[in-house]
Amino acid sequence: MRINADGGPAEPPRVTLPQGIDGSTRPALNLATDIFTLLIMTLADVAPAPNLVSTSLAPATETGALGIYQLKRLWSRAMAARRGHRAPTTLHDRHLDDLVIHASGLGLEQTASFLGQEAPSFEEFERWIVATTKGLISTQD
Repeated sequence: MRINADGGPAEPPRVTLPQGIDGSTRPALNLATDIFTLLIMTLADVAPAPNLVSTSLAPATETGALGIYQLKRLWSRAMAARRGHRAPTTLHDRHLDDLVIHASGLGLEQTASFLGQEAPSFEEFERWIVATTKGLISTQD
């Protein structure tokens, strides 16, 4: 038994609990629980930032002159982000965006820069794709 300076029993040392990945100070249940929590947080696109407004996107099947599925959805998400609106998205949606960009012969950074700096109409975006790929992708006849 430990004794304090007054001769009485000393308080036991305080133990700080490890902090879980979800921010709680509960005792860690097990690694599987924390991994599951991390997975859910990752897949769920957690809560929107308070200053952003949610907006809807073009359907993945809506196409323009190039006839590329998902392209208008990608463009509408980029334009919503420029306006400070949060467009609902999933990891699957993001993956499809990347596939469309690469399949079109474009680079991710190149496309993001153009959409972010120019804020083109959808038709201008499609014309830029044709010009940038030097006709690799052409409009439907």
